[in-house]
Amino acid sequence: MSIYYPEQTIGEVTPYPYTIDLTTPSSGTAMNVTLVNAYQGLSTAKRVNGLHYIRDVYGTPLQTGIYLDQVYDVGRMEEVVFSPEYWAESGLPGSPNAASVAAYTQGDNGSVGIVIARNDWEVLNGVTIDRYATGIKFIGTSGLSNGSIYNLTVKGARTGVDAEAVSPYGWLISASSIEATAGPDPVAVLAPTGFANASLQFNKTTLSGTGVAVRQLGDGLLSFVNGSFDSWNAAGCAIDAQEGSLLVQGSEFAACCRRSLQAYLPGQRGIVRKLA
Repeated sequence: MSIYYPEQTIGEVTPYPYTIDLTTPSSGTAMNVTLVNAYQGLSTAKRVNGLHYIRDVYGTPLQTGIYLDQVYDVGRMEEVVFSPEYWAESGLPGSPNAASVAAYTQGDNGSVGIVIARNDWEVLNGVTIDRYATGIKFIGTSGLSNGSIYNLTVKGARTGVDAEAVSPYGWLISASSIEATAGPDPVAVLAPTGFANASLQFNKTTLSGTGVAVRQLGDGLLSFVNGSFDSWNAAGCAIDAQEGSLLVQGSEFAACCRRSLQAYLPGQRGIVRKLA
């Protein structure tokens, strides 16, 4: 199924409601859907729910791709791709070019690929977010979230992963690639002040971009194991950890940037460990 809004234009974006609301209390499913130019794609937030299954969902949602909330039992998401290319290459009347769409989704409009709010043990696999201001954002509503993500790709973001609020059980992100190259202050992984009593772990994940690879402002735990820091602003540092606990183990820092700081730890009051 393909869903298209013929009156939507990139020059004057219309804030339509969510295209798909999964309102069933259990096992709501969305599969094989292309959201050509939705403003907001799919939401689970209208009622308490669990065990959703979201698979093979593609498109160019302009504001929010998927919003997960009130999920009280394990939901799954597989093979989801959001990119300016879907609308640009749709061949439909008035389709803008990809650069025009990216100027909007990477701009100051707060576009997010996936927002995860109150959620117990979500599992994501094979998700790609291309040229959005934020790739994945964790927030708090009636509760927090935890789960695991495998094979995540974020490209051309302002903020790759924004851990605004995460549960103490936390998230594990594995075998992934997160790149932040857009905007005046790109950050691949951001743990702001709301990242408190929280855990976010990365395993075999590559971080890259033109700004800071990691910025930690909250007092939770960030962990990077068997990963790589491929690029960052050579005038700055790969990791800017100002609060909380930080663990880096078995990870590589790019040779091209080793003359710059690998980690900046001003006033660190938590635990800092860099283990070989």
